[in-house]
Amino acid sequence: MRITATIISFTVGALLSFACQDNKPRSISTSQSSMSRVIDSIQIFHKTLNVKIPLAGYPEYWKKETLYSQDTCQIISLLVEEGQKVSANELLLSLWELRQSRDFTPVDIRAPFAGSIGKVFVRIGSKLGKEKPLLFIYNDDFLSVKTKMHQDQIQIIKKNQKVISGSAEYNFNGFVQSVDKRNEKVIILLDNNLNHMPLFRILLNVLCDDIKGDFILSERFKNNKLTAYIDEESSFDITAIAVSDSFSLISPGLPHLSWLSVINHNN
Repeated sequence: MRITATIISFTVGALLSFACQDNKPRSISTSQSSMSRVIDSIQIFHKTLNVKIPLAGYPEYWKKETLYSQDTCQIISLLVEEGQKVSANELLLSLWELRQSRDFTPVDIRAPFAGSIGKVFVRIGSKLGKEKPLLFIYNDDFLSVKTKMHQDQIQIIKKNQKVISGSAEYNFNGFVQSVDKRNEKVIILLDNNLNHMPLFRILLNVLCDDIKGDFILSERFKNNKLTAYIDEESSFDITAIAVSDSFSLISPGLPHLSWLSVINHNN
């Protein structure tokens, strides 16, 4: 899929001038700043490549839920303790609802999924009001990472694409669980190979195969962005949204250009 995005409008004459500039770097000074600007030309490659999309986020439990009382009640049995592993639909506790219109038939509270009891908020005999916490249950077989993506990255991310670690400090493997293109959000599911719940920010790469787009040599990027030069008054930013070996996929796409003039700032 070709990634296109229009950031700035300019005339046909300006575009031709912009695309056909001499490839030699040239210096331009400005009276508004003590900083000099070097205008350089770099090549745009139109390719189909496998790319990695970097992302970052904070892992959470794959499943987690706090169970609440539905009405005023009294706890009459408690069958679990903190740290205990339970199976799906296992009986956790029983209670009586205390409204006068209710009889004394026990209400059973069961596990919504297999996991571990993280917190017990009640004990036998506790009387509770409506919507009070009973238990917290979680499943950490997997970890979930939710993150917001660049609007052009979200167009090439697909459900079930493989995800790997983006840092040598740890080793994660997983896949894209869901893609919300409207809100530009992705949920990643990872194998939990840690002995504890990670609270640190982790780096990941989504692997995307056969992506058709416009590429620039990665070595030309600093801080993941370039400033494209049109004339003394006009410029716009180009962002690297994915990488493939020595190339970076760019946004906005520039399918009709082979060369691009960029600004390098030198103090």
